[in-house]
Amino acid sequence: GSYSDTFTNDAYFVNVDHDLDAHAQVGIDCTLPALQVEKTAAGEWDRTVTWTLDKSVDQASHSGQAGDSFISTWTVVLTKNDTGPMNFSISGTITIANPAAIDQYFTVADTLDDGTPVAVSCPASVVPAKGSIICTYEAFPLDDSATLNTAVVSAAGNNDRSATATVGWTE
Repeated sequence: GSYSDTFTNDAYFVNVDHDLDAHAQVGIDCTLPALQVEKTAAGEWDRTVTWTLDKSVDQASHSGQAGDSFISTWTVVLTKNDTGPMNFSISGTITIANPAAIDQYFTVADTLDDGTPVAVSCPASVVPAKGSIICTYEAFPLDDSATLNTAVVSAAGNNDRSATATVGWTE
């Protein structure tokens, strides 16, 4: 952001013999460095896997004489039960740095590319001069189709600043 203006300074000297005045102007141009934004995005999901083991024998008993041969067929079945991916969540941080010599108030909006709402929590709504603030966020999409997460930070006197992070999914 920037601000420009011109100010006039007037001087007067008035007495019986004189009625003088003089004027001088000074122009100022101020710029406000934009906030700087960085973000992370980590996606997680889990699954439940259970196993069952069944064993059976065909011809479970035999009768005969010593030395007789008998055949039994053993069957072993191992079954995996997998719920598949579930309980999807995305979380991360939004770091907002202020390079200016004055505090800057801000707002932040965060979106996933699949449209899932994102809840952002910041410890304050002002970034101190020459300081930074770290906001956290989380979202709970229905699946792993979200691949990008974008934060937009707005501050009076500056254009919006944004940062985008690729969502890295892990189990």
